[in-house]
Amino acid sequence: MDFKSVKEMLRRILLVTFTAAVLACHASPKPQPVVPGVTNIVPDAKQALVCKEIVTLIENYNYKKLKVTDSISSVVLDRYIKDLDPSKNYFTAADIKDFEKFRFQLDDDFRNGDLSAPFYIFNVYLKRYNEWIDYGLAQVKTKFDFSGDDTYVYDREKMPWSTSTTDLNSVWKKRVKYELVNLKIAGSTDAKNVDVLTKRYQNLKSQASKINNQDVFQTIMDAFTESIDPHTNYFNPTNAQAFSEDMARSFEGIGARLQLENEVLKIGEIIPGGPAFKSKLLNTGDRIIGVAQGNAEFEDITGWRIENSVSKIKGPKGTTVRLKLIPVGQEMSAKPVIIALVREKIIMEDQSAKKKVETVKSNGNTYKIGIITLPAFYADFTAAKQGDKNYKSTTRDVRLLIDTLKTRDKVDAIVMDLRSNGGGSLPEAINLTGLFIDKGPVVQIKDLRNDVDVNEDTDAGVAWDGPFGVMVDRLSASASEIFAGAIQDYGRGLIFGTQTYGKGTVQSSIKMDDLVNPSILQRLAALVGKNGISSTSKPAPNQPQLGIINLTMAKFYRVNGSSTQ
Repeated sequence: MDFKSVKEMLRRILLVTFTAAVLACHASPKPQPVVPGVTNIVPDAKQALVCKEIVTLIENYNYKKLKVTDSISSVVLDRYIKDLDPSKNYFTAADIKDFEKFRFQLDDDFRNGDLSAPFYIFNVYLKRYNEWIDYGLAQVKTKFDFSGDDTYVYDREKMPWSTSTTDLNSVWKKRVKYELVNLKIAGSTDAKNVDVLTKRYQNLKSQASKINNQDVFQTIMDAFTESIDPHTNYFNPTNAQAFSEDMARSFEGIGARLQLENEVLKIGEIIPGGPAFKSKLLNTGDRIIGVAQGNAEFEDITGWRIENSVSKIKGPKGTTVRLKLIPVGQEMSAKPVIIALVREKIIMEDQSAKKKVETVKSNGNTYKIGIITLPAFYADFTAAKQGDKNYKSTTRDVRLLIDTLKTRDKVDAIVMDLRSNGGGSLPEAINLTGLFIDKGPVVQIKDLRNDVDVNEDTDAGVAWDGPFGVMVDRLSASASEIFAGAIQDYGRGLIFGTQTYGKGTVQSSIKMDDLVNPSILQRLAALVGKNGISSTSKPAPNQPQLGIINLTMAKFYRVNGSSTQ
């Protein structure tokens, strides 16, 4: 059975598993301890289900065949605490002691979809965070003496946890003084420094107030999956959409990169060729204060999280979005300008394969070298699945670049630059290899049952048969190593640079929604509403409701049988 068949079998099995799990969702979770003095964030039914099923996936389909046990629970707890407070600026030793009761409990909790413990820990963190930011704000107004010697340890990762509030007060007092000293060295006045640091801390507190249960769940799942293996990752709905767009090197929207500045959404860059660029109605620096879908009423987005605002501006191609703007250079009190744009599919050309031609001289001869820089192995799987004959992919882009290098630039040799290319699509690694070899095996995939599937290039012919080289470095991984290894094993080109990353594993990207039929998803949504629990960040229409997991399910070996690890 090949790797694709294993994935289909997995999908069918998990569909039954998910159905059974949903039927158990009516059971009340363990009561989550309430943290006084802070708005407590709680998980919802969807997150409980996803957590439970990720345990099932890992225990049954991860190539390591690990069981989630007490030892894994201990690692997850330590990693989670470190992820929250890496420099030990917020938790005290008493907090850490309190969390010890969860050390050997998380494995059983996660298996049952119980997230009460890590959400409780996060709420304690949020309370401490606000307390210390408030303390820092108060200290900013203190008149510090900068004439004497003082010591502040910026990176406190290896320091012990502070034993008392008094100890952390001292740490924060020194931190504020340290930050004021840095501003003073930059040449600003004392009054200006106080104003800058005050706004910095106020902004930190404002951003913390926007944290929702999707953020907390993502942090928890990061700690969990990274404790299993470094390449198994879960993406919540928002991050799943970003991951899919990154793989496709495209998205549907107005063609602008946005950023948040002082709680206001600002145009950071206008992408050439998109609706914003073609309309000439938007400029870099314009601020967006309202968004409306078609002829609907405007929503005021000032103070919103950036991803929530962006989800309103993005949308299916062919649909209209109206924006309420404060043009760059005008005060926020100025009369807003309203514009309408029709969304299109935006291709991220700046993050796609590119070419350039370099001229070199050797032994009195001049040679033209075509260099193709490839940042990742990408493919628009959605467009391909929908039958789009012009869907974007690495192999298609590189083939066009090779044609140009051959026919117009008349190059003598081509170099593929895979430095800092962390990989991506396995099929694209195979297809790209096919542009340089006639046909034959490219990589061997060994699945969790130890069955080996030989992936081949079946298309006869090549796009380039001239001198060829591949440039790699320590950040070239996964699909980059498969491509470079095949080129080397076939003797098709010269590999030069430094040793590659040595990843050697294959991840299967699984949309959790695909394992649940639509009626069950609707039932989950009803459960969330019934329990009065909201993520405060609803998935956009084209976002997966349950997210995506990239699960390590196999290892790969070169054509010659060796591993890159």
